[in-house]
Amino acid sequence: MGIVVDSSDGTQTEEIVARLKLSLSFPVIYRHTEIKSAAKQRNLGADLSSNDILLFMDDDLDLEPGCIAELLNVFENDSPRQIGGVSATITNQTYSDPKGLNRLLLVLVQTPGSRGADPCVLQLNFTSNYAAKGLWCKLRTR
Repeated sequence: MGIVVDSSDGTQTEEIVARLKLSLSFPVIYRHTEIKSAAKQRNLGADLSSNDILLFMDDDLDLEPGCIAELLNVFENDSPRQIGGVSATITNQTYSDPKGLNRLLLVLVQTPGSRGADPCVLQLNFTSNYAAKGLWCKLRTR
């Protein structure tokens, strides 16, 4: 199932989704919202979903070949069901050291005996190039 949560002005996105729905082999839900917060929009999309695995994307991303397969492979190989989420790494931007909350999460992940040692918390770190188990999926910004 596809879910598009759109907060843009006008009807262009809704019209594009309506045209795409005619040629797709899976259902797509379109929801317009006045909410301008990406986090709240993702929560709205998650509330509309009944699936076990969710993929959140922004409108300026292009997935590299095999990215979704690599993400799904992590869950398929998680027989103890300890992984709560994985993320991809943007490959066409210059790396800079993490700051703020990202820096704190990185420290927690790298500190032995910290809460970050929990595989679920580790996988939820949104700088996945630091995560264990070789999680490395690539995407590009437009």
